[in-house]
Amino acid sequence: MNETTFSVKAVAQELGLSIPTVYKLVGEGRLPHRRLGNRILFTKDDLALFLSEKAVPMRRHRRVPQSIAVDPIGRGPLGYAIVDGRVHMVPSETQTVTAAFDLYRRVRNVRAVTGFLNSRGMNPFPGTRWSEELLVRVLSNSIYCGKLPRAKRRELEGKVDFRRETFQPIVSRHLFAEVQQFLDEEKRSIHP
Repeated sequence: MNETTFSVKAVAQELGLSIPTVYKLVGEGRLPHRRLGNRILFTKDDLALFLSEKAVPMRRHRRVPQSIAVDPIGRGPLGYAIVDGRVHMVPSETQTVTAAFDLYRRVRNVRAVTGFLNSRGMNPFPGTRWSEELLVRVLSNSIYCGKLPRAKRRELEGKVDFRRETFQPIVSRHLFAEVQQFLDEEKRSIHP
């Protein structure tokens, strides 16, 4: 990209919005943007178009010096972004995670759910497709019901201040437990 681009954090500061609000606007398709791998970037034209349409009332927040606003978004587990030690939900990804759990609860077949998600273009990350292994990893990850495994906690220790931050649940504990039971049953039926 030859033109100047801005990060989610920079756009949030420029527009006087919170970072989660920017993600929400992107997920709803109300804030024009570009994707470069896992990064969400904005051009001056994107911002001008957004402001000309007055798509959202502008609230002013404390301005942060521009030099701090150049870091790209941090990648967390699917559905989450980690920015400056804070955990933010990514709405478009949380919808995909919720859909995966709901579909699997109904269908109880990893291959069928993988095929359905791929056929609908509900990619886990830009430029990637679902595999059966990835779907099982997502469906088995207790972070989505608000439980952070110790190994993951240690892995994220330097990136997230767990005294102040938590991973908000995307699915209920009941749904998560139900899906675990169905995964075990499917595994047993394949490998008796």
